[in-house]
Amino acid sequence: FRKNAKKAENLKKQGNGLFGKKEYKEAMKKYLEAIELLPLNKSGNAKIHCNRAAAASKMNDNDLAITCASKAIALDPNYVKAYQRRSSSYVLLDDYEKALRDLEKAQELEPENRDIAKNIKIVQKALKGAKRKDYYKILGVEKTATQQEIAKAYKKAAKKYHPDRYLDTEEKKKASEKFKDIGEAYDLLK
Repeated sequence: FRKNAKKAENLKKQGNGLFGKKEYKEAMKKYLEAIELLPLNKSGNAKIHCNRAAAASKMNDNDLAITCASKAIALDPNYVKAYQRRSSSYVLLDDYEKALRDLEKAQELEPENRDIAKNIKIVQKALKGAKRKDYYKILGVEKTATQQEIAKAYKKAAKKYHPDRYLDTEEKKKASEKFKDIGEAYDLLK
């Protein structure tokens, strides 16, 4: 056990070194090797999973970052840093409700942490803004798009999401809602 513990700690250090050199994929491998050496080390593995979440986040793989942070939380439900890391990934995926839930849990665990309180306010504001429809995003155009670009994007999106193109009832329903949003966006932006 002691031999494996030392080996795992060494692998974690190697992973941290690779992370520092921005070699995130290699760091992920080292972290995983460390976890596999001591699968029952809950506290240590929670930290390593959190490190994996950081590396995944740096690689812009937010789904993997969420998975890794979730594993860290499963091993240590009081690990504040894991909640913060998972929250950051949720924000990048525009899932503000889950991000806010994680931050609130982190604040419950560390009520004096000002960074958490600040981030809660930021996410609450983003959540309010997310409830409003972003018509430019619906059409897939920049806010600086010309009338021609908007018209072209509308035609392309309307063609893609026209409900008559779908046979499956569930897909048809989703396409119909999307088609309605596309029409609404075009009416407001043209």
